[in-house]
Amino acid sequence: MALILIAGPGLAEEQSWLNNSLQVKLGELWSFKLTQELRARELTYDQTFLRNLNAGFYRKLPRGFSAGFTYKRETEEKQRFRVVEDRYNLEGLWKRGLKGERSFDLRARLEIRTFRDGRAEDHLRYRLRLRYRFPARLGRLPLEPFVWTELFGSTNAEPVLNRNRFSLGTAIPVAPGADLVIGYIRQDTRGSESLDILNTGVELSF
Repeated sequence: MALILIAGPGLAEEQSWLNNSLQVKLGELWSFKLTQELRARELTYDQTFLRNLNAGFYRKLPRGFSAGFTYKRETEEKQRFRVVEDRYNLEGLWKRGLKGERSFDLRARLEIRTFRDGRAEDHLRYRLRLRYRFPARLGRLPLEPFVWTELFGSTNAEPVLNRNRFSLGTAIPVAPGADLVIGYIRQDTRGSESLDILNTGVELSF
């Protein structure tokens, strides 16, 4: 329903996003995660317009819950100036295993967004993602397909709930602890052009 309400008319802009991540377990309860993202308006990434680096710690909690705190430094190139953001993220996650190695998870995130040199208005952003994952095979190749939707709300937007992302894709295990991820994301933002996004990357975990 949120996707239908937020989507606007017109053709969508095409973008390519590259997301690489590294997650390292620190004992039974703690883990550290590092993520790097590049965004471009072409597949070759010759001219990226946004890049960020995100790092933080997560802790497992009882009954499938976990919590995390991360910091993200993001730089976006506008036509006449550069926007640099310091973003502080608080996350709560819940995962439920289902039959046949399927799973469902929920992620709630609060983002404290601050911008340098007054290039944009400081504000809070809320994100809620629902994701479903299941096993599959392509011949002898194992796959881990997923589908998710994420709703966004911002304190500087009117109305507050102003964006939705929907994604279909799969992770492809290429080695123990290493997955290649490829997917499609549709982003609809009220009052802005919709985006069709090719999202790729490598996920490492140890």
